[in-house]
Parts: sequence; C-alpha cells; structure tokens
Amino acid sequence: MSGGPRVRATIAPLTRLIADEARALGCAALDEGERVGHMVGVRLPDGIPGDLTRRLEQEQVYVSVRGDAIRISPHVYNDESDARRLLSILREVV
Repeated sequence: MSGGPRVRATIAPLTRLIADEARALGCAALDEGERVGHMVGVRLPDGIPGDLTRRLEQEQVYVSVRGDAIRISPHVYNDESDARRLLSILREVV
C-alpha cells in the first residue's frame, strides 16, 4: 500500500479515536461515514473556551478553531500519544 491509501490507513484510526473519545466527553463529532477520514470537527458542549488554543499550543497540540468547532487534522507523523494529549486537554475544559 502506498500514497493516499497508506495515509488514510494511518490517519483514520486517529480521527476515529478522537471522535469517539470526544463524544464520550459529551462533545459533538460526526461519525466516520459522515465526514472525510483525514479530519474531524469537534464541538464542545459549552463552546470554545477563550484560552483553549493557547493551552493546546503550550502542549504542542495544533488544531484550527473554526467558528464553534475545533478542526483536527492529524498527519502521518502523529500517533496515538498525540491524540491522547489533545483528549486530555479537552477533558479538562469540558
């Protein structure tokens, strides 16, 4: 497997983990069949805290806040520990 299929196979488990764990925290995230596989949007139940981006950057977690959602786009160099670091911070703010 090479190219696009390999990238999707690497990233899909991370976005699935993030979406599943975010939903378990009470956040909104689309199911895998409802979104593209290489990214996931997460909406926090009480909106985006003003200091969330700064807190994430301090932990070297880089996401994009788009309106009332966090756009998370892992890449092939990310692994489960990166996803867990993000989820740990989300757990603190939810």
